[in-house]
Amino acid sequence: MEEGSRAGRIFATIGGFFNMAVMVFLIIRLVLLSVRSIKLENPPYFEYFIFLFFVFYFGILGLLIFFSVSNMSYSFSTAKGAKLCLIYGIMSLNVFAIFGGIFGGIDGKDLKENRSEETKIKVNPNF
Repeated sequence: MEEGSRAGRIFATIGGFFNMAVMVFLIIRLVLLSVRSIKLENPPYFEYFIFLFFVFYFGILGLLIFFSVSNMSYSFSTAKGAKLCLIYGIMSLNVFAIFGGIFGGIDGKDLKENRSEETKIKVNPNF
């Protein structure tokens, strides 16, 4: 089986790790915010929910970017994985995932053209 887009997978993997790093940073920020507000009478609950929302948002998008990287590993699903990676990269404003989607889309188009040329029915000229 032919391998998919190598450059797209590398960039998208970096983008997935970047999303996970943002998620970890937000978790640390949430813990520091909660420790700081232990002594307050009215803790900022709205800030907790905002940070918690972004933790889940970036975490889920990071996992979805990793899923699209696994789709880009094979030649028959490179274009699909590149489209998904591009969408998730735009949703999370992740430059690496966007570039991974672009490179994967370019390679996916080339792989699709090569595959379609190989699978064409060859007509026997003797008929």
